[in-house]
Amino acid sequence: MATLKRGIKLEITKQLSRQSAEIFAQWIGCYGVIWNCKVAENQEQYKAYRLAKIQDYLILRPKPNQGVAQFLTAERPWLKLVPSQIRRNAGTKFVEALNACFKGLRQAPNFKSKYSKKNCLVTNELFDVKLDQDNIEFNFKRTNKSKAFCSIVLPKSKKMFDIPKTIWITRKGFRFWLSWSYNQEFSNIRDEQTIIDQLKQAPTNYQTAAVIGIDMGIIQPVALSDGQNLGFTLEEKQALQAKQLRRLKYQRKLSRQRRVAKTTNTKTGNNYQKTKSHLADQQARIANTRINMAHRVSKIIADSTSEIVVCENLIIKNMTKRPKAKQDPETKQWIKNGASAKAWLNKNILNVGWGRVINYLEYKLRERDKLLVKISPKHSSQECVECGHIAAENRKTQAIFCCINCSHTDNADHNAACVLKKRFLQEVNTGKFVVQTKTVKRIAIRKQAAARMSASVCGAKIRPILAVGPG
Repeated sequence: MATLKRGIKLEITKQLSRQSAEIFAQWIGCYGVIWNCKVAENQEQYKAYRLAKIQDYLILRPKPNQGVAQFLTAERPWLKLVPSQIRRNAGTKFVEALNACFKGLRQAPNFKSKYSKKNCLVTNELFDVKLDQDNIEFNFKRTNKSKAFCSIVLPKSKKMFDIPKTIWITRKGFRFWLSWSYNQEFSNIRDEQTIIDQLKQAPTNYQTAAVIGIDMGIIQPVALSDGQNLGFTLEEKQALQAKQLRRLKYQRKLSRQRRVAKTTNTKTGNNYQKTKSHLADQQARIANTRINMAHRVSKIIADSTSEIVVCENLIIKNMTKRPKAKQDPETKQWIKNGASAKAWLNKNILNVGWGRVINYLEYKLRERDKLLVKISPKHSSQECVECGHIAAENRKTQAIFCCINCSHTDNADHNAACVLKKRFLQEVNTGKFVVQTKTVKRIAIRKQAAARMSASVCGAKIRPILAVGPG
């Protein structure tokens, strides 16, 4: 019996009154303010710790604490109007994020900007839950003993049996969502290593049928090794293009209204707010179109007969970085660095949503007793699947692959998907493949190594710095 964690996110905007929406917005705002205050406090503590360590190298970094009472000052009187549980939850989640950073599992918690996702964690002290066969009802309260000020009824998943103890309230503009997680038990899910071992012992024809490779692209978002090409349908492409043109229209209108208000030294009026609302609607519709494509494509791949899906281990964040500015060493003038072309590439990479497709595919495969495997994409678009020859000249155009060694010709994306499948099967049969787990990146190792080799101020004596704690 295997247990997998599942999540639900449902919109509740239409069930909220004006008063309830204001209360939830206040909770979310308080949560973000407390988080930013904890980030600023941690940064100040770290600076003081680094300065103190110069004088006493045995000093330990102070342990993170979840206290938030010091932020309830006269400058922020409205924080006291929010339940103490919301403030406490913000401090608790910050400590969890900071401890995960110390273990190397994620980056250090940073400030939440006004453009980032706005949400807050609510524990069961502020809501009651009623669960029946079809629906789940949430009754929210201001305090532990007060009456409910808001009742929300949502459809219940047929596979959910336990009552959530914590939920997230998310806000984007005038829209609100509820989300929570639950555990779902599966009786027929094998361990990841078991799937790999069974594949290794299977005959060659079974391995070929059980494994499928996928290559991510821009013109064609997903290309499969069996010849299928998945992505936006013709209707979705047309709708996406129309929505993007409409978004540009509202962006220009918004900029014009802001410019007029600035030149006339007046405040923006109701028409400005209406334009912002229309712009937000278009952006939400564009996002929904991309999400719908990712769900549809991932479901088609997950429902196929293959047991293992092989994809590229892409670091999309690094692939979409802006190019660095280039300066002529002689004239000291800025020269072209291809930023315009890179901006077009970044926009199209983010438009097709590679990461979203992979994330959706991963959990869909696991609940079907299947596995997603990520391998290195190095030279996968330049390698010939027939002879294994690697050369940049093999890729004649964006769509055509023609090997200069064996003259094998194929669609470039299909050839890359077959190469990924071939590499995976070779690694499995030779015993080189290892099931990937979450890697721990020790961010502070380099700093500690440099500290051990540091010298005293006068330089007369080398003294090692003890690597104590994560700092």
